Amino acid sequence: MPRKPFEQLSARQKTKIYKVCLELFAANGYNHTSVKMITSRLKVADGYLHYYFKGKEDLAMWAIEIALDDWKAHFEKHVGEKNPEDIYSLFKMSVLQMIRFTHDHREAFAAYMRLVNEPNFPLAEFLAERITWIDKRYLDAIEKEIDAGRLRSDLPPTLVAFLIDVLNTRIQEFFYNAALDPIGISQMDDHEINRWLDTLLSVVRNGIRS
Repeated sequence: MPRKPFEQLSARQKTKIYKVCLELFAANGYNHTSVKMITSRLKVADGYLHYYFKGKEDLAMWAIEIALDDWKAHFEKHVGEKNPEDIYSLFKMSVLQMIRFTHDHREAFAAYMRLVNEPNFPLAEFLAERITWIDKRYLDAIEKEIDAGRLRSDLPPTLVAFLIDVLNTRIQEFFYNAALDPIGISQMDDHEINRWLDTLLSVVRNGIRS
């Protein structure tokens, strides 16, 4: 995390460092991004960032922390405060929230997807620990549905949460990168996305049997 002198930097300069870090991590991954690459993009001396951070790991942890804090704050505003009544509402609100977040924070989403899938990423455990709160939200909602008899009790809640997470993640990838989008969601307007999600949720609720 940052050294104490970092507090003296202006908000503008901190934001610039943050955005450059995310851009380079998204483009090259963690292992192929050096502090020198970051300072070159910032157009500052090679030793500039070493005055504020112990090294690349501290710099990456700081940038990841900000991105995930932004995501959580966005989630609470658009989902948490609305208190979804069931797992289906939670899923739909979460998807719509992530589409908005991805649209407004493309560099953060791109960096997250690159890092979370990077082999031998040294901060994988740190990253995983910072997103356990969303898993708990889903698990709590799923367990309530099971207790109320609205979900199959023979399915482990972790399996249901896994399926929902996979769906959500794939939708965000399609929305972010049209080249990977086989269903056209990246080109949909808000009304079409809502209608498509309702159709998807009907499949999740009822299966695909005729």
